Parts: sequence; C-alpha cells; structure tokens
Amino acid sequence: MIGALARDVRFAARSLARTPLLSGAAVLSMAIGIAAATAVFSVVDAALFRPPPFADAGRLAIIYTTRQRGDAPAGRERWSWPRFRLLESARSFSAIASFTPSVLALTGDQSEPMNAEFVSSAYWNVVQIHPTMGSTFPASADAAAGAAPITILSDGLWRRRFGALPSAIGSRIAVNGVSLTVVGVAPAGFDGLTGRAQLWIPATMAPRLTYPDYLVTNQSFISVVGRLRDGVSLDAARHELVLLGAEIQRRSPLPTSIAATRFAATAVSLAEARIDPSTRQPMLLLLGAALCLLLLACFNVAGLLIGRALTRRREIAIRVATGASARRIIGEQLVESGLLAAVGGAAAVALAAVVAGRLRLPASAARGRNFYGAIGEFATPRVDWRVLAFCIGLCAGAAISRRHRDGDRDRIALRGRPAGAELESFREH
Repeated sequence: MIGALARDVRFAARSLARTPLLSGAAVLSMAIGIAAATAVFSVVDAALFRPPPFADAGRLAIIYTTRQRGDAPAGRERWSWPRFRLLESARSFSAIASFTPSVLALTGDQSEPMNAEFVSSAYWNVVQIHPTMGSTFPASADAAAGAAPITILSDGLWRRRFGALPSAIGSRIAVNGVSLTVVGVAPAGFDGLTGRAQLWIPATMAPRLTYPDYLVTNQSFISVVGRLRDGVSLDAARHELVLLGAEIQRRSPLPTSIAATRFAATAVSLAEARIDPSTRQPMLLLLGAALCLLLLACFNVAGLLIGRALTRRREIAIRVATGASARRIIGEQLVESGLLAAVGGAAAVALAAVVAGRLRLPASAARGRNFYGAIGEFATPRVDWRVLAFCIGLCAGAAISRRHRDGDRDRIALRGRPAGAELESFREH
C-alpha cells in the first residue's frame, strides 16, 4: 500500500509539473486563501477561544454587581471596597479577591512609570500563582489602611532593577515616594489579571499611594475575581449572587434616583469577560469573511482545473481503454488533489506565521471600555497547534472539494470520442 501511494505521489507530481504555470497559480490561490483564514483565526483564537494561562482557568469568574431599571437589561458594574468586603462571604467560591490597575512612579535614582495592581491578600490563592522567591501577602494586609507597606515584583522588574539577585527580597523600593519592602518575585510571564502589571501592592496601601478614599468611598471602580469551589457550577454561583447582591445593597446601598431600580450580582467566566461584548460578534464576522475569501480562492482554483481537465480528456480515455479501473483513476486524482492542497497548505502556514507574528489584538477589543475594568487578553496571535489543526482542516476541506470537482472533470474527459477511437489513434502514433 505504501509503495502504491508513493507511486501515485510521483505520478501526481509529474502531472502537476507538466503545467507549471497553472499548478503554481492554483497553489498561490490556495496559499493566500488558507493563510488569510488561518491568520484571522489566530486572532479570533487568541481573543475568544484560547484558555487563560491559569491553573484550572475554567473555575475563575469575574464578579459584578448588577443594576436593573424597569424592564431594561441589567447593567454590570464593579465594586467599592466596603461592598467587596461583604461579597467575600459568598459560599460558592473558595476564594474571592479584588484587583485594581494603576500607573505609579517607581522613584529613586532611576525614576520610571510602572503598571501596578492593588490587590487583596486572597488574589494569589484565586489565580493560584506562587512567587518564585519570597512569599505572598498575609491576610492581615487587608486589615487597615497602610497596614502592609510591602510589594511583589514582576520577574522582568526584578531582573532589570535588581540584576536577578536573591538579595532583592527584603530590600526597599520607593513607589510614589512611599517606601515599600519587597516580599516576593512573581513567576516569569505572569503579568496579572490586567495583563500588564509589574508591581503588586496590597489594596490597603492605595490610600497612601493614589486615592485617599479608596477604602471608604462607595464608588464602583474595583474589579473582583473569584474561584469556584469544586462541584459548584457557574449557574449555581449566579443564583447565590442574586440574593447576596440584594443583601449587599441593603447593607451598603449604592445611590439611585429611580425607586424601581433592582440591585443584585452576577458572575461571568474569565474567558468571556476578557473581551468586550461589543467586539465578540464582529470578530466572528471577520472570521466568516476570511472563510468566504478562501471559498473564492477555491472557486478560482476550480476554474483553473476545469480548463486543465479539458486538455486531459484524451489521456484519461486512453487509460480507460487500456484497462485502468475507475477506482485507480479516482485514487490518483485524489492523491493529486491532496498534493496540491498540501503544497498550498505548507505555503499558507509559512505565510500565516509571518502575518500572525505581526498582528496584535486591538486595545479596544481586548480590554474593557473603562481603565479600571481592564482585563488582560492573556494571549497574542500566533501559529500554534490549535491554529495548525485549523489550517490542516482547511487543507483537507480544499482537497475534498477539489476531489468532487475532479469527478466532474473525469466525466467531461470520458464524454469525448469512444475509447476505441482514442486507442486506435494512440496505436497509430
């Protein structure tokens, strides 16, 4: 069987080589169509489908408070610190943590702006990230304003400012003029839930570093993430949050000018929350447009192959007259289709890898509309095994569709002069 397949591949290669311009045009059309669809899929995969890089990421959820006026859809809002502290009693979650992005100034001999996250002490348990050096924040860090003047550095900042020396643990840095003690270094590649953090600071330090009323105001600008308990579904957690959200509103009410406004709470998976809802459908439409481009490329190749089929009528008729079976001819045509698709697919992968390496998710698509609600996209477009599987599927689909066109081509070829006439002409030559 392997020997027969190798023979068919050699035959298909010689057959395609006899028409280099047509074969090259077909390969180029398929390569462009498949590469475009693959590159767009790499963007959509990074934005919508690729799981966030956290342990058991399917158990992570972003928690919102909701406000519903009349029959209008409920709007989602973030939390204030007092309301977040009441939310921590939710039984559906093993841990709940707050995080707020901020841009701070790392002062000293070399001052520079830093992306930071103000986080509650449970943050590290929720994301299940453990420092490569040092420790996380103790629970006492949530006790009172200024109770824990400590910080955890990103791996990149540790290497850049401290030369990757272990002595960084216990040293002090100045952030916005406030001295903080370094207690840990985050693993390489971890940039927080916002996707850009270089420093992590206890939320109770925010009044000293940025906003004095951070811990007492009822303004909703703090994001909350939770990890579901084992055996608890997201729907079950939502049912609990509906009741808990109403209780939190009773105990720490948000101001409203409409008496009929109803308050509750809800949760959205982290994978869903990372993309602004207004951009999800346009991304899928973009992928559909790329697949339409591939379909047009297949029609273009079909037109080229129909023209080629007309020139092979005599060849196929002679082979039938000399005893070649229909299965044999169809098998060779299938191998030829597969070879053409494989060459086009290989060229498409190379082209898509170059294009995908230069693509980035638009900031408006990957992040929330509000700075304080920003969640990282966690991924950049690239050609990985998921994208390769998609490309292979496209190549297989193109080969199969071409196989159906080849069946039409064979019927065209056999509608010519009778096989005996073709054989007689062949013998005369």
